[in-house]
Amino acid sequence: MPAITAAWRRLRSADVLIAAGLLLFAFVIRIVGIHGWLPYVGHPDEPKVIDSAIHIVKSGDLNPHLYIWPTLYIYLEAIVVRLHTWWGTLRGYYDGAQSLPDITHIYSLVPGVYMWARALTAIVGAATVAVLYVVGKQIFDGNRRIGVAAALLVAVSPLHVEYSHFAITDVPLGMAGLLVLWASYWLSTTRYNGYASAPRYDPLFWRAALAGLLVGVATGTKYNGLYVGVPVVI
Repeated sequence: MPAITAAWRRLRSADVLIAAGLLLFAFVIRIVGIHGWLPYVGHPDEPKVIDSAIHIVKSGDLNPHLYIWPTLYIYLEAIVVRLHTWWGTLRGYYDGAQSLPDITHIYSLVPGVYMWARALTAIVGAATVAVLYVVGKQIFDGNRRIGVAAALLVAVSPLHVEYSHFAITDVPLGMAGLLVLWASYWLSTTRYNGYASAPRYDPLFWRAALAGLLVGVATGTKYNGLYVGVPVVI
């Protein structure tokens, strides 16, 4: 029994090291390009998200007054903008949140806000690669090679790398969709244990609830995230 426990720990340690290596590799690729075009704004969608986040920080109004996308990622970026503003104010770059411009289209007077906001997307993109390794390995019966291959394909995917350089919703939606896929697989391997009168004791109930919650996260990130609910239904 101790030998089995030790072997299991070694396997878990190896998986942590592999996932950490993939995370670091993907993050380096994504963080390097986040300064691209600044102070000019190259992506047409990015200033809409940033301006809505700035509006929330400056006004305290949680209504972003923008419904091209749902609000989840805008709220996350608002937190990042708030943190950057605190940091910039302490260093003398800003005179509080009210010194931030209302509009940053075409040319931004606050490139630091964009750098921090883009860094969040880069982190989410890198985390997606690491999570994909875990998901791929688990779905294919613990085959590490399949997990690594899947993770590396996304890590060096030109489109995924490019979109990880912007404060937009596409990469976060990819992460949410991957988590839904993982929850769907987890749900499909769960058997109903007969606690029909007490669903709180039934793992099938809780795993289905988790899958549904993650579909909500995906939909709250981008409206077409609702479609990732299809695997859950299947």
